[in-house]
Amino acid sequence: MDSLSSMGFCTKAVKTIILAVLCIIGTIGTSAQQPGKPPASTSPDAPIKKYSIYIDWKDRVAHVYSVNHKTKVKRVFRDNLELNYERNVTYFVSMSSIGIEKGFIKLQCNIDSLRYSFTEGNSTLYYDSQDEKKTTLKTEFPDFTSTFGMMNHQFMFLISPYGDVAKVTGIEQSGDLDWLRQFVDESGTAMDTLQKLLWYSVMSDENLKMIADISKGLIAGKMQIKTDSVWTRNIGLRLDGLNFTDSAKVQVASHTKDNIVISGASTNLQPVLPQDARMFKIPGLGSVVSGNGSGTLRLDLTPRGTIKKQEVNYIADIEGKYKLENFKENIQTTVSCTLLGQYKW
Repeated sequence: MDSLSSMGFCTKAVKTIILAVLCIIGTIGTSAQQPGKPPASTSPDAPIKKYSIYIDWKDRVAHVYSVNHKTKVKRVFRDNLELNYERNVTYFVSMSSIGIEKGFIKLQCNIDSLRYSFTEGNSTLYYDSQDEKKTTLKTEFPDFTSTFGMMNHQFMFLISPYGDVAKVTGIEQSGDLDWLRQFVDESGTAMDTLQKLLWYSVMSDENLKMIADISKGLIAGKMQIKTDSVWTRNIGLRLDGLNFTDSAKVQVASHTKDNIVISGASTNLQPVLPQDARMFKIPGLGSVVSGNGSGTLRLDLTPRGTIKKQEVNYIADIEGKYKLENFKENIQTTVSCTLLGQYKW
């Protein structure tokens, strides 16, 4: 083949290759874009969807909740002897904001009434503050005292701008938390050491927050967050009279015009150590040696910041000790809280 023929052949080959490449590029560009729709915007100025979430304790509005705690405990001693018991308590709690002090919401709380049952084996004890006929408790029962002790002794949560309970106080009225604390302090020999420790546990911040801190600090004040945001909150829980801590991963599980669901999960629940506590059927103070647990939390609230429901589900295992006797406990606690109504005053 002469040189001119060779050059013509090469030119045609090159043109063919170029056309093929252009066709392939065009095909890729067309397949990346759905027919009839403009390409997605890649502009950095494109709006990002966000949620606004917060809790609004409206001034002079009483929020009334039923707060049900169900607890099952299985204790195993070294000789494999088992002790099983269950507690079911429903508190009826009212709370209302009475203003803001230096950025802290003053949330006044009261346990108005309660229902209580405790089961061990075939025996069940009942108490209903609204129906004496249902009450079968006839003598002092420490487990019941730990539940009943704070009824109608008002207390106040000071809630920080970050949504957590920063302090628990009385309300500066006779019969409130501060009055009760002073009464126990000055009881002298009317109470023995174990009785006083039981009452101090009843009046503790941890016990009151477990009952009446409906938000559990999951929402950090007024939040503007992206739809896929996950944030971390430190939490405190009280399970079967024992104090635990953890950090929870929290997110918006769903968001509609009528309901917002906030969900949290913790996987490294730890008991507060050192910790001594009154425990069922232990004659003195039991000591918590170690433990772990996990669980979930959920809040249902309106877009305007009213908590409608709260759910808490936790399982914890601890190792305990009384004198020379070691034992293990499995604790299962569920909490179901429901808003019963709101009333202006």
